[in-house]
Amino acid sequence: MIDRKEALFREALADCVEPVAGIHALLDRASAAGMRAAVVTNAPRINAESMLRAACLDGRLTELVIGEECTRPKPDPEPYREAMRRLGATPSRSVAFEHSRSGLRAARAAGALVFGLTTGLSAAELLQAGAHHAIPDFTSPALAAALATMEAGSA
Repeated sequence: MIDRKEALFREALADCVEPVAGIHALLDRASAAGMRAAVVTNAPRINAESMLRAACLDGRLTELVIGEECTRPKPDPEPYREAMRRLGATPSRSVAFEHSRSGLRAARAAGALVFGLTTGLSAAELLQAGAHHAIPDFTSPALAAALATMEAGSA
């Protein structure tokens, strides 16, 4: 029954997934700078792959780290550490985007700069749960400023 429920979920959302505003431009910027990106999720792999396809993001992200495929899923930092390992990234050069409390805790514990997306929780809730910044989407001036600072530090 759970498998059928998940299949219905994928069917229902497959044609109407709208990515968060600015994600394609952010990925273009990262690619132009020679950076790679990963998805770290506790969703089942088949759901994650379906949603990435529906949002036209499949192929744009280098790695897909699934919590249940790690020894410990989020809120443990292991999935983020695994993504950093696969990308050859250090925590001080990593940025994470999260919308859940468990994801925020995991990304912060892994040492990433964490942006909470106000797609489900309020800015205050995201900050309280561990986000360094709370933003509505990927077009936020706060995100642009933080990325510019990181890029300047690597020059």
